[in-house]
Amino acid sequence: MDVTIVIPVLNRREYLPRTLDSITSHLPWPAKIIIVDNGSTDGTLEWVQQFISINTQLDIRLIQEPQPGAANARNRGLEAVTSEWVYFFDSDDIFDGFPKEWNPDN
Repeated sequence: MDVTIVIPVLNRREYLPRTLDSITSHLPWPAKIIIVDNGSTDGTLEWVQQFISINTQLDIRLIQEPQPGAANARNRGLEAVTSEWVYFFDSDDIFDGFPKEWNPDN
């Protein structure tokens, strides 16, 4: 199943590492991750850039959205999705895995 996880972020440097660790620990799902930075000033943007450069085996894309608001960030992420399915995720959530129904190997 082709899934993209969209995560809007704004000044979430403190929470994002835990969130991304929870997502990446459930891979190798054929999942893409789109992180949409909404104008962070706390180092979130730089941290994500470094995370992407270190984790080149993951399909992660970083987008910047200058218009304030989580809805604008989500919409911008949605515009970049090319997969059949989208999974919206908040930057402080802990991922517990995809629903078993989504796994084509079940």
